[in-house]
This record gives sequence, structure tokens and C-alpha cells, in this order.
Amino acid sequence: MALKLDQKHHGTQPGTIGPIDARLREYGKPDEHSVPGLVLGAFGELSTDCYSLAYAIDRVKAIKYLSYFDIKLQDALALHKQAIPPLGEEELKRMQAAELKARKEEAEQAKKDASSALKAATANFHKATQQEADNKEKAEAHKQMNDASQAVGNAVSKCQLECRMKFSVMMVCEKRLKMRENRPQQEFFVDEVHEALEKEWTVVNAAREELQGWVKQGEAVRVQIEHVSMMLTTGNSRDNVARRLRHSTSLPSLAQRASESPSTQDLLDKSRELVERAKLISHASKEAIERTSEECDASTAAVTACFGRRKAETDFLRKSLDQQRKSAKATLLDAERRISLLKMRMRKISESPRSREQTQEQLTAAEALLAELKGQKQVLEADYRLKTSSFNIDKSCTTLTKVRAGTHASKLEPVTLTASQSSPALAKTA
Repeated sequence: MALKLDQKHHGTQPGTIGPIDARLREYGKPDEHSVPGLVLGAFGELSTDCYSLAYAIDRVKAIKYLSYFDIKLQDALALHKQAIPPLGEEELKRMQAAELKARKEEAEQAKKDASSALKAATANFHKATQQEADNKEKAEAHKQMNDASQAVGNAVSKCQLECRMKFSVMMVCEKRLKMRENRPQQEFFVDEVHEALEKEWTVVNAAREELQGWVKQGEAVRVQIEHVSMMLTTGNSRDNVARRLRHSTSLPSLAQRASESPSTQDLLDKSRELVERAKLISHASKEAIERTSEECDASTAAVTACFGRRKAETDFLRKSLDQQRKSAKATLLDAERRISLLKMRMRKISESPRSREQTQEQLTAAEALLAELKGQKQVLEADYRLKTSSFNIDKSCTTLTKVRAGTHASKLEPVTLTASQSSPALAKTA
């Protein structure tokens, strides 16, 4: 058929191999090893390969009889085609039963293998699903920890900045207390300005200590967050190392130490706890900054108001003393003029002894009054100098700024947040 099709459609010459024949020869040469063509016709007819297959089956069956009977192959074929003795039939049934049993066992084993494979596939699927869920949970934990670390870092930076600013305020307060120590001894007493300055120092120092406490807590939480994040990131590698060390007989101590590391679930729980602590610190530090700023501003405003009142009072006393000085000076001039007139009268005018005695008494009284007026003038001059000195010192304290005090802290320069530098000055003023 292939030769005819090649000659018809491809013009192949007789005796040569055409394309169709070459394609069919790929499945075997036309000999006993070729692929058989088993064809069943509509009227029960069979192809030659079917009869060849049936003959081969008869030969296989006949060969089985040869192991039981001492006969020739042709006789075994004839025996198989005609009738099988009872003993051979029973043996055939036994062989068929054994074959059926073997097939059942194979089917059961295949079923068991399929069930085991299904269980293994299900376990792998659940493991992969759990691993995916764990990875998502880890990624979410990393994101939350990063956000919390950034938030608490910002809170720590704000607290440090507020500490720097309040450090400048506190140093200005100490500088003012130190400057007011230079007041005259008569003016060196505890007034409302001194009390206001001490209160301001106490409020600012307490605010700095509170903010420094939040700084320490925030930095500690950030360190713990970084450690937990690192532990979560290296969890798989750590588990692999621990598993390998458990199988090692030469490093038992390392295996025990590796097995004591926290589990992934413990680390996730710890991360949630740290995130909540970071949120609490951020919120509480923000409230502390607002509250301490209000308290410090109020204390500073109180100091400014006290300085204003003190300055007004001192200025009023200075002006009053100045007027008293001028009045005393005029009175002194009048007294000196009267004494001069009385002396001139005694020299130039002849008086009776009684009149002269009266003039002498007047002169003595005038000289005594002059001496008293001079003493009062000296007291007024001293009081005026004291008030002027106190006024100038309080005025200098009022105009004192952070830059002039030399305590201005730049936002870009790190400052050591300590409170021990200011304690000696406060102890002296106390």
C-alpha cells in the first residue's frame, strides 16, 4: 500500500523507497520485528498479524506444558488446541489465581503508593501554605518594627533637641543667679526674683531629666527592635545550623546553645510587644515635650514678670532717692547760707551780750543741723548708689540672652546632656 501511495502521489519508481514507506519503516523493518497491524473486520475477518499473534500465544501456552509433560513442542501445541487434561486445567487455574492475586497485590500497593503520595503532597501543600503565611507575617512584623523604630527615633531626636534648648535656658537662669550675687551686701536678700529664678531652674532641670528618661527608653527599645529584626531575618539560617549541629557528635555544647535560641513565634510576639512599647514612648514623649514646654514657658514668663516688677520698684526708689538728694542738697545750701549770715552778723554788728548769746545759739543749732543734713545726704547717696547698682544688675539680667550667656546650643552640634554642671552654682545661691 505504501509503495502504491508513493508511486501515485510522489512519483516514486518501482524498487525505490518513497517518503511514505520511509516514514513507516521508522516503526520497524518489514520483518518479524516490525510493528504488527491488528485489524478486525466488520464480518469477523482478521488480519494476518492477528493470526500470527494467536499462534504466538499458543506457542507460549504450549511451552508452559513442556515443563509438566515430556512431549515435543508440536504435541504440546496439539494438546493445547484440542483438550487440556484435568490436571493441566487445575494447574492453569492455580496459575491464573496466583496471577490474579499478584495483580490485586500490585493494585493494592499502587493504591497505597497513591495514598502516600497524596498525603505527602497534601503535607507539602500545607507546609508551603504555612511557610507563605509565616513569610507574610514576618514581612508585616518587619514593616511594623521599621515604622516603630523610625517613630521612636524621631521622638528621641525631638527630646534631645528639647533637652539642648532647655539646657540653654537653665544655664541662662544660673548665669542670672550668679550675676545677682554681685549685688551690694545691703541689697543681697532673697526677693521674689530670686525665688522665681530658683523655681525656673527647678522646673527646667526636672523637664530635662524627664526628657532624658524618655531618650534612654527610646534608645533601648530601638536596640531591642534591631536585635529582634536581625533574629527574624536570620531565623532560617539559625534553624539549619541548629539542625546540623544536633546531628554532630563533636560539638554538643554548640548544638545545645543553638537549640536554646528563641523560636520564630517568640520573636513575633516580642516584636509586637516592642512595637506597642515604641508607640507608647512616642506618644508619651510627645505629651511630655508639650507639657514641659508649657511649664518652662510659664516659669520663664514668671521670671520676666518678676524682673519687670523689681526693675520698676528699684527705678521708683532711685527716682525718690534722687529727689531726696536734691532736696537735701538745697537744704544744705540754705543751712550753709544761714550759718554764713550768722557768722557775718556776729563779726560786723555790735550786739548786746544777750543778743549775741542768742545769735551764738542760733549758729550752734544751724551748724548741728548742717552736720545732720550732711549725714543724711551721705546716707541718701549711699542708698542711691546701692539701688543704682541693683538696678543695673537686674537690667543686665533682663537683657541676658542664650548667645550672650555663651550657652547657645546649635541644632546640628551634639551636646552632652548632663545636669551636674549646674548644681554647684545653685548650691551657692541657696
